[in-house]
Order: sequence, then structure tokens, then C-alpha cells
Amino acid sequence: YMEFDMTILETVKIKNLLDDLVNAKSISLYEFYFTINKMNYEVESLMIQTSNPHHEGVVRVKDNNDKYYTIEV
Repeated sequence: YMEFDMTILETVKIKNLLDDLVNAKSISLYEFYFTINKMNYEVESLMIQTSNPHHEGVVRVKDNNDKYYTIEV
């Protein structure tokens, strides 16, 4: 039994997804959740702040080993 941490690639992919979602770049909430689930992570919480001049988002995901990761943009 080995435990793996989230890879840089996965982090970047989720960060890009979150960025697209926060900046309303043609990605639905469904696609966001679906893509993250396909990567074998579960979205635990999602917070989006859309106020001028800047937008921000924070997503907390959980892997198969119940390990949590927080990614923000």
C-alpha cells in the first residue's frame, strides 16, 4: 500500500479549472465537479468570490486516502 500526494500536474490542472470557473470562462459547475471526480478527487468545498476588481476561488478536494488539498486562485 502506497500513498501518493497530489502531483504538480494535477494541482495545475485543478488550479486552471478553478481559474476558468471563477472567471466565467465557459466551464459549468457540473464540468468542474465532473473533471475533478475523473481525476479521482472529490470536491469537499468550493468558495468563489466575484467582486471587482478581482475574483478569487478556493477549492478543497479529498483524495482516495482521505487526504485533503486546498487550491486557490
